[in-house]
Amino acid sequence: MRLLSLIFIILLFNGSILAQQNSFSFTQNGLSAFVKEDFQHINKKLLFQLTLEWLRLPSQKNKIHIVSTKENQLICLEDIKFKILCDKYLEDLNCYDVKSTIEISFFETSYTITVVKMEIYIPSENKWVNFSLKPDQKNKYFKKNGTIHTRYIMYPSTISSIFNSFNENLKKYIVNSM
Repeated sequence: MRLLSLIFIILLFNGSILAQQNSFSFTQNGLSAFVKEDFQHINKKLLFQLTLEWLRLPSQKNKIHIVSTKENQLICLEDIKFKILCDKYLEDLNCYDVKSTIEISFFETSYTITVVKMEIYIPSENKWVNFSLKPDQKNKYFKKNGTIHTRYIMYPSTISSIFNSFNENLKKYIVNSM
C-alpha cells in the first residue's frame, strides 16, 4: 500500500501523466506529447464533423492534406508550412519548410492533437528530413544546462507556435460554429 501511495505522489508532483496539456512546448525534453481540448455540450460526432468542415475550408485546402479518417474517432493529416523554421549559422539565415503529420482523436466532449512526425525540407539535398520531436539527448539544439544553442534560438517558439496556432484556429472554429 505504501508503494502505491508513493507512486501516486510521484506521478502527481511530476505532472506528466495527471496534468492536462493545454499547449505545445518544445524544450530539451522534446515536443509535448499532446494537447487536449474540452468542450461542454459538444459530442464526439459533432466535434468530428466540425473538424472535417474546418479542414476542408478553402483557406486550409492548400496547406492541409487529410491522410485518413476513422468515422467520429480519428483524423490523420499532413500540414505544410513554408519557410517557417529558421536558424542562423554564422551570418546566414536559413529558413526551412516544415511538414507535419498530425492526429486528432475524438472523445465524448473533447479532442486531443498529437504530432506524429515533423520533417523539414533541405533544398540543397532536395529532400524531406525527419526532425526529432523526442528529448534532445545528444544536445543538438539544447545545451546540457537546458538553454538553447544560439543557432537554434528561434526553434522552440516557432515549433510551439506552429502546433498551438493549429489548435487555436480549430478550437475557435468549433466554438464559433455553435
